[in-house]
Amino acid sequence: MTKLYILPPHPFYIVRHGESEANVRRAMAGGNLDSPLTKIGIGQAKDLANVIHHLPLKPSRIYYSPSQRAKHTAEHINDALKLDMIEVHDLKEHLFGDWENASWDDVWHLVEKDVNPPNGETYDSFGGRISSALHSIFKHHHHQPPMLVAHGGVFRAIMRLYNIKLDKVPNCALYHFEPVKENHSFPWKVTSYKPSDIEGLEKAEIF
Repeated sequence: MTKLYILPPHPFYIVRHGESEANVRRAMAGGNLDSPLTKIGIGQAKDLANVIHHLPLKPSRIYYSPSQRAKHTAEHINDALKLDMIEVHDLKEHLFGDWENASWDDVWHLVEKDVNPPNGETYDSFGGRISSALHSIFKHHHHQPPMLVAHGGVFRAIMRLYNIKLDKVPNCALYHFEPVKENHSFPWKVTSYKPSDIEGLEKAEIF
């Protein structure tokens, strides 16, 4: 990776959308498959909204992918936060080309091997798009970390910029990225949060 792809050293939250109909069908839902949320997915977003006030540092603004599964997740979360929301086209999921709507089970082995999807985005192009989107977002001042509501592939693309491969990102998973200058290979502390019946939010440091 070149320096072009390095992310700006600003804290941010990122949330994957709730369960979508494509998720239930185990279909490859890239940026060109606009699959809606299921009732479960709506409930996941509302559950997160109900406990998001337990975050130690509140988000300042929401940036979201235009895909309806991300947009509607952001809207449900924002019922609790009442923040400004901004749509960012480049936060769309990886464009999977010929793999769009294919069975996840049929193509996952190719994804694991970093095979670029035919007639879709290469992994490097996708990573560059996500990096550019974050650079554009952080041209604006944020007094608290902004929140990105997007896709599992966006999270994986961010990690891949630092040569870290991930498998699955749960629906409505919330992560906080905090810059850590001392770690040059991966200069981030990543903490995950999910709704908990006991304390509101269950916290775990994952990187």
